[in-house]
Amino acid sequence: QIIKQEVIKECIKSITTTPLQTPLREPSIDCPIDRYPMKSRPRGNMLIINNIDFDSLEKREGSDIDVENLQNVFCTQLGFNIEVKKNLDYNNMRSAIQSFAKDPKHLTADMFALCILSHGNDRGIKGTCGVELERDKIIEWVNHSNLIGKPKLIIFQACSGDSADFGITKTDTETETKIDTETETDCAPRYGPSLEDTLIVNASNPGFKSYRD
Repeated sequence: QIIKQEVIKECIKSITTTPLQTPLREPSIDCPIDRYPMKSRPRGNMLIINNIDFDSLEKREGSDIDVENLQNVFCTQLGFNIEVKKNLDYNNMRSAIQSFAKDPKHLTADMFALCILSHGNDRGIKGTCGVELERDKIIEWVNHSNLIGKPKLIIFQACSGDSADFGITKTDTETETKIDTETETDCAPRYGPSLEDTLIVNASNPGFKSYRD
């Protein structure tokens, strides 16, 4: 479905809590607070890849509206620097993502964001040539040394399969789920996780199509 501005705002509500009027400062990954610092200008850098026209696949009508909504929220309202690339094939998508993740400009920004709008399936996101770029590879490239400790938002606006999700019938039955709050505190890990500080947003559940309005 076409991305709504309200949905985008909810995805990053808990991350972006500091007004843009806050004085500029150097971001620090060692800041001992319970939320991410959001004081840099620009607040973050974002790459948008918008694939509309394909060699042998249906044209993605309306995708430009998604890009406009993203620019309005991230640039106008949140103060991000945004780079938009359009109609990239497999090789150019790979090169654009890798180059963007390695860009030293991220060292002075507090957040990273990537949004890919394209056709897709359970194997990955398609370039205009129809070849899929694996989601896991994209996530791996985004976790570059320039971005350690920074919040990273990845939005995949694409199908995740060929199945149709017709929904379920709701009932009045409520189920309660107990959350185990016990944690192990015996020892601290020596190494940080290879994938951290990353929020991944998919337009549909694995194996299902992404419908458009």
